[in-house]
Amino acid sequence: MNKNELVAAVADKADLTKAQASDAVEAALEIITSALKSGDEVRLLGFGNFVVVDRKATTARNPQTGATVDVPASKAPKFKPGKALKDAVPGLHLMLAGDPGDKADAFTQAGMDGFISIKSNNYETNAALLKKLGVL
Repeated sequence: MNKNELVAAVADKADLTKAQASDAVEAALEIITSALKSGDEVRLLGFGNFVVVDRKATTARNPQTGATVDVPASKAPKFKPGKALKDAVPGLHLMLAGDPGDKADAFTQAGMDGFISIKSNNYETNAALLKKLGVL
């Protein structure tokens, strides 16, 4: 979904004109951007949190020349989805080892250790992979 499609969906869902919906979407994005610029977090209960994270300085390698390049420390916006959003997205999202909660306990009880991370949102693909691994 792109921004125009979002505006159209908001207009339809909230019974607004597209111009009103566009103003509302723009206002929300400007408020989130402004809050992040000032170092604040934006917490939307059930949806997720917009935060600014610090990236450490590091060195990288130019793949064409092989030369090392110093990458300075920086700040970057990050979105952390909330539980309700994670639950609403189709597919399996499993993580283990140091991750508190029922999922880690279930894997520990099943005698599994290590990490399982599935980023695909395709339920059939995820289920097939987990069956192949013997998880399901």
